Amino acid sequence: MTDNRILGLSAVALVAIAGCAGNAAAPPEARTIVPPTAVKAQLAVGTATLGTATGLNVTATMRTPQGKSVLVSTPFLTGPFTLPAPAPDATADSNGATYATGPSTSEAAQGGVISGTPQVAPGTPASRIPITTFGIRGGLFADGFQPGNAGNLGTVRAQPYPQPIYPTTTTRTFAQIGGPPAFDPNGNGEGTRDGTFDPSILGVNEGLNIFAGVVPATGTYNLRVLIPTLSGTSTITASTTLNALRALPAVTAPTYVADGNGGGSFNVTLPPGATDGLLQIADRGIPDSNGAAQASCHQGSPGTVYYTIHVTGSGTVNLPDSDGPITKSAQPSRTPSVCTAAE
Repeated sequence: MTDNRILGLSAVALVAIAGCAGNAAAPPEARTIVPPTAVKAQLAVGTATLGTATGLNVTATMRTPQGKSVLVSTPFLTGPFTLPAPAPDATADSNGATYATGPSTSEAAQGGVISGTPQVAPGTPASRIPITTFGIRGGLFADGFQPGNAGNLGTVRAQPYPQPIYPTTTTRTFAQIGGPPAFDPNGNGEGTRDGTFDPSILGVNEGLNIFAGVVPATGTYNLRVLIPTLSGTSTITASTTLNALRALPAVTAPTYVADGNGGGSFNVTLPPGATDGLLQIADRGIPDSNGAAQASCHQGSPGTVYYTIHVTGSGTVNLPDSDGPITKSAQPSRTPSVCTAAE
């Protein structure tokens, strides 16, 4: 049977995306202080297909030898790309960031630059914080760009950026929240909803960095990241070359067929040229009379539940029957991934 209670299905094949809105905290990152010479940044760029539009797809990470993140960083990405029209500075958030509306006026004036803002002294008025795409909170970490800089240097729980960055009024944004079976930190089939994480943590940052309206061009792209140290500031760099502009066709979200036991199957078709994909499922539950999601069988876990399946080719893929969330240690070890009508 076809289960139409699954709302907001999104299919992601490489950078060809159709998605749903939302956001949630990611697990606390493992961070450490190491000599900047031990930190390595990586950069790759490509084109992104966003429905009928295109954009710039960026894969960037910065990790210690142990795969951890640094505490604070400020990124600068430059290249032969063309930015869309700038966002009014008035749309910047309290951290001086315009990622939700467009590049800043200063970035647009420079052309070919997407950046963050170096840290400012605590208590600095918002009017004196230089405005950039990522602002003072946005940095580059082990999973990519995210608003992970904090005023203190303790544990940071970052909010993944909704994708794509620079959305327009007609762009469908989606939450890049990874869930089981593909994103499963403890390896128990329940992702971050297994009772060992704070209930507000809905999944793992998938590390997507897609810039809508940015027109890529062939040539060299450079990444420069500033890391504050006790003795000053260190700079980490990486570069890559975009040799060709090949855009993937748009992806059609596959239909979900329930198996009656809590899981189901999807018939996935990757577009020509794609070798891998992520199928993201957003289960919003059975809506009440006002349209709000109910906890249903997910035992005290209201709100959207995210699942992610790694796809390596066209064909049928399956959502396991019992990858549903557990939010209290006293509850059963497994729950259905998707609640049935009876439940």
